[in-house]
Amino acid sequence: MYFIKRISLYIFLILLFLSIYKDIMSGYNIPDNNSPKIQQTVKIDFEIVHIKVKSGETVLSIVEKINNNDIEILNVNQIISDFRLANPETDPFQLQTGHYYYFPLY
Repeated sequence: MYFIKRISLYIFLILLFLSIYKDIMSGYNIPDNNSPKIQQTVKIDFEIVHIKVKSGETVLSIVEKINNNDIEILNVNQIISDFRLANPETDPFQLQTGHYYYFPLY
């Protein structure tokens, strides 16, 4: 019984020292909350409209509707690019019904 207690104590001490060693050697990066935040401003050459998406609507269908079907002169890639500028965190091909997004008004 004495032997088991002694071995258990040694194993515990070895694990304790290994844990302390790992903590000391791995380091820890303290986040610098005083660092200046970089803000990007993007100049937009079009107006934007805040619209709630209904079921079945796409970026192109909404842009057609708000521009009175007058987007034949615009490039589809330009419309998608402008939508991404107005909504940087949103995938234009994965709009969620009931959410509000900014759409370009030309």
